This record gives sequence, structure tokens and C-alpha cells, in this order.
Amino acid sequence: MTDRLLELIEDRFKTQKQLADQLGVTRQSLNTVIKNGSFSMDFLIRLYHVVPDLNLNWLILGKGDKFVNENHYNLANEASAGYGSSKVLAKELKDEIIFLRDQVSFMQKLVLDASESKEAK
Repeated sequence: MTDRLLELIEDRFKTQKQLADQLGVTRQSLNTVIKNGSFSMDFLIRLYHVVPDLNLNWLILGKGDKFVNENHYNLANEASAGYGSSKVLAKELKDEIIFLRDQVSFMQKLVLDASESKEAK
């Protein structure tokens, strides 16, 4: 997980400090998360609010694309390059929309579950 978090920082933020500032945590707290290689639910919720298109399956499990809209951009690039017919592209885009909707629902459920769990404590 640490490698993927560092990759995210490299892709979206100039420095670890910039991410820490946007998360509302100290740089030392972020360094502890990176060093330990484990994320609290609070950290994941904060990260989700800062990077809403982050695929949490990728971050936590290493599965799927890094960002939930990555496939959409790939399909758009293929279309502009002249690959496939418009009917095929329309079906692929429809499938991608369904996939993205499922990803958003999954992340919203994670955030809700974490919020409810936090409130229960």
C-alpha cells in the first residue's frame, strides 16, 4: 500500500507536505502512515475527499485502475484515434458509466460505514 500511496503523491501532489496540508494533517502524521503502511478509516475518508476519483480498490488491494475515470479517458483517446465503430464505442462508454457508478457507490458506502462506525464509538 505504501508504494501506491507514494505513487499517488507523485501523480497528484508536488510533495508529501502538500498532501498533508490538503488532508488537514501534519507532515509527520502522513510520514507515519507511509512508514507503517496501514491506513486508518479516518485517513481514507480524508483522502477520498481530497482525491474523489481515487480507486480505493487500487490503493488498498492493488486491483483495478488508479483512478475510477482512467478507462473513460482511454476510451475517449481510442475514439479520437479512429478505433472501433460508434456503436461499439457507445456500448463501451455505457459499460464504463455503469462501472463508474458502481465505484462511486462502493466509495460512498465505505465513507458512510466509516462515519457510522466513528459515530458509534
